[in-house]
Amino acid sequence: MILNSFVTPHSSNIPETVSEKDPMSSLFSDSDLRKLEQLMLVSRRVRSAAYQGERRSTRRGTSIEFADFRNYVKGDDLRHLDWNLFARLEKPFIKLFEDEEDLAVYILIDASASMDWPRNSIAENKLRYGLQLAGALSYIALGTDDRVQLNIIGAQQQFGPIRGRGQTLGLLDWLAKQTPTPAIDFNASLRTFAAQQPRPGLVILLSDLLLEDGYQTGLDALLARGNTLTLLQVLSPEELSPQLNGDLRLRDVESNTMREVTVDARLRQRYQAALAEFQAELNQYVSQRGAIFSTTSTAIPWDTFVLANLRAIGVLRG
Repeated sequence: MILNSFVTPHSSNIPETVSEKDPMSSLFSDSDLRKLEQLMLVSRRVRSAAYQGERRSTRRGTSIEFADFRNYVKGDDLRHLDWNLFARLEKPFIKLFEDEEDLAVYILIDASASMDWPRNSIAENKLRYGLQLAGALSYIALGTDDRVQLNIIGAQQQFGPIRGRGQTLGLLDWLAKQTPTPAIDFNASLRTFAAQQPRPGLVILLSDLLLEDGYQTGLDALLARGNTLTLLQVLSPEELSPQLNGDLRLRDVESNTMREVTVDARLRQRYQAALAEFQAELNQYVSQRGAIFSTTSTAIPWDTFVLANLRAIGVLRG
């Protein structure tokens, strides 16, 4: 695949990784988190749960927001009787309220070797950027009392499920400790996750999607489970627009294989065309299945992507 043989390989003279230079002990400042206070994740398939959250459903229940009336039936709780209406009409009516239910939010993070790039730039490192997005989206979900679970794809690393903003420090500490994982089977990992999910919910997948074996079977497994899927592709500026030139010896950071190439304007144009075609296919595949797909560059500040881009495409509101 052109994308995997040109994007993910890099010079064999690789500096220390971001995880070695920066433990990411502070992904956010207090002002960063304040920007997220009024946001809410959007899901078109809200699932009921055992807990009461702040997400409105169309079921009738016992929350404080009025929805409708119905005729009184023997055995109904008299606390829900509208006595004012009874006094005017001399007929008993029961007040109905919108039930509130929590949303199960699963955030899946690709921490494979290709995500740990570029290694000489903390600001543009894809793994750090992905962890920041995961932290921001988790913080938003915790603020609306949704159930949040984070998983590192292909690794036995899981945090949660948790509820409530009181869990924020523990969550951010867990994210800050994450390091690149060994080679993973992307599709098999997603199939295993889907099979083990306690219940469906909103799945947000963060990955560069630079995969030798494709992505279809893994994403199909998530969708077949009844999840709402949001797929966020994270790429570095040099992957979106490579500046390489001349005779180079490159190493694939996933397979560790070496490759000698001559990069010129023509090859860069072929690469740009292949990338555009790949992303168009991804977008079509995802949209046909009722999911959401978006690509971001690590050159775009994470908060700009969250506050502007994700709101514009309907992932967030507020």
